Amino acid sequence: MSEPIQLHLLRPGQRAIITKINGNGALRRRFVEMGIVKGETILIERHAPLGDPVEYFIKGYHLALRKEEAAHIEVSGIHENGEPVSVPEIASEATCPGRRCRRRRRFRFFS
Repeated sequence: MSEPIQLHLLRPGQRAIITKINGNGALRRRFVEMGIVKGETILIERHAPLGDPVEYFIKGYHLALRKEEAAHIEVSGIHENGEPVSVPEIASEATCPGRRCRRRRRFRFFS
């Protein structure tokens, strides 16, 4: 099994197994009530247009979590299209997620 990584670092289409839930009190209880428990398989469905929240599929239903909340969940055994994915491959893309890395255009509003 691969080393644990935080849930919010995964890309859409990847599937992983929940290995640990960090946090305490109300947040931890909320995760348990939503079915986010150790040993469950979770699928990353899609990101919202601005990147937050993220839609997940777990136990037969869709769930949206903010990245701040997903950072408290550790997963391993990451697969994409049935193939295992290495953690360094995920970490390199997490530093530059999609559109945000594109060069921003600067406009001048005066002539």
